[in-house]
Amino acid sequence: MALAIAAGGVTWALLRNTGSKSTPAPPARPAAARATSVPQLERLAASLHQPIFWIGPENGDTYELTRLANGTIYVRYLPAGVHVGASKPYLTVVTYPFPGAFAAIQKQASARG
Repeated sequence: MALAIAAGGVTWALLRNTGSKSTPAPPARPAAARATSVPQLERLAASLHQPIFWIGPENGDTYELTRLANGTIYVRYLPAGVHVGASKPYLTVVTYPFPGAFAAIQKQASARG
């Protein structure tokens, strides 16, 4: 699990460098957001044959799952009492579809020396 999280973070860090110092705003959340559970996340990852990145279980939080048509998956951590679809930003871990991600990481790492 830690390796998957690290790989996702490294991929994001290496591939997001746009030369800009500002962070772009995240896309608007579609109405398809829904509450999910750890077993549901595991089943979804198995059915998609890919990892879904997240930081692990947090007591009392609701896990909000959003899947976009392009394959991007958001897992948002909502504190107790916050409803799915809330507009306020909360901790969110995103899995981006990126074929050949490991090879891209290796290429970027070797180019950086």
